[in-house]
Amino acid sequence: METLLLGAGLLLGAYVLVYYNLVKAPPCGGIGSLRGRTAVVTGANSGIGKMTALELARRGARVVLACRSRERGEAAVFDLRQESGNNEVIFMALDLASLASVQAFATAFLSSEPRLDILIHNAGISSCGRTRETFNLLLRVNHVGPFLLTHLLLPRLKSCAPSRVVVVSSAAHRRGRLDFTRLDCPVVGWQQELRAYADSKLANVLFARELANQLEGTGVTCYAAHPDVKCKPPSQAETLGFITNTIKKSYSGDSDKLPFSQGVVSLTCELRTLPASPSWMAVSYFAPTGLATTPGTSRGCPDTPVLCSAGGH
Repeated sequence: METLLLGAGLLLGAYVLVYYNLVKAPPCGGIGSLRGRTAVVTGANSGIGKMTALELARRGARVVLACRSRERGEAAVFDLRQESGNNEVIFMALDLASLASVQAFATAFLSSEPRLDILIHNAGISSCGRTRETFNLLLRVNHVGPFLLTHLLLPRLKSCAPSRVVVVSSAAHRRGRLDFTRLDCPVVGWQQELRAYADSKLANVLFARELANQLEGTGVTCYAAHPDVKCKPPSQAETLGFITNTIKKSYSGDSDKLPFSQGVVSLTCELRTLPASPSWMAVSYFAPTGLATTPGTSRGCPDTPVLCSAGGH
């Protein structure tokens, strides 16, 4: 019974978050033309990724939807072209769980697209499994795949500088505690899955921070973004129920202090004019209200460079 209640709460919470973040969300404003620029958005066939791709397309960018499902990806291309009036929206296959697929995507993209100005790592999963390579699937999709993709596309980003990388993380990273000696351990049960998800989101933040430091002076900037788990008007708070609110709070930390947003904070993060000093890049984490500090675990982790080297192989 407890399992059924938890499942029902998760489904209800997911529905409310998607509905109020995407259906009720107003268009994103304050961003100029992006004509002549090319953006790659992973997982852009639905949710925040699709919304972000729409806003990019509305501003004239050439947008590559990097998605696992051809059917859903091509359906999203049709929708976005219709809604934005921009035919420069295309689909390219990418499965972040497969390193071979990541490499194939990079090869195809680099051979067909002369520019890359914006790379948005939006795709991610929240449930776990095992791949044939015997690696935690959740960490593979949420961190290792994006790490490899960034590495393969980095020369093109540098040649098109100023350019930007955005890693969509989550306030759940505050619950993460990375242990590099246990990354390949089995994940069993929903409690371990929640912990593994938080760990993968912490890996996102640490990766973005270290990449920003390593790319200083290249014209390529890198930021992590929290996509706003509090995406419902305050007047709806009492209708969600105890389970949904408990789940939301356990992930978002102090997200109740955040305003109702458009659900495309990743878009404003990767497009607004941001200072690029070393002190800024050391805390390159965005929430819907703007710059947000990360917990001590992510600010001071001595093993952060591992996430830009051995941790991603």
